[in-house]
Amino acid sequence: MNFLKITLLVLLTQVLPSFADASEKIEKINAVITERFAKADVDKDGTLTLDEAKSGMPRVAKEYTAIDTAGSGKITAEQIKTHMDAAYGGK
Repeated sequence: MNFLKITLLVLLTQVLPSFADASEKIEKINAVITERFAKADVDKDGTLTLDEAKSGMPRVAKEYTAIDTAGSGKITAEQIKTHMDAAYGGK
């Protein structure tokens, strides 16, 4: 093998595990969001009002307006996940 191929192989073996670790972390975070959302969704309509968020997901309540981009007064678990990924995914 030439030097370039060896270098590429070494880099790939170092980088690929970090992608797997990041993917596992995202899956765990999403599972926690789903679980906490289900508990906070008192009326079980699949959305959270600001009051539900304040009671069951206070950190989400602090960012409620940013998450509720449509201004509907209700947010979904997917909106929370999308917001958290956009706001904190790269950090």
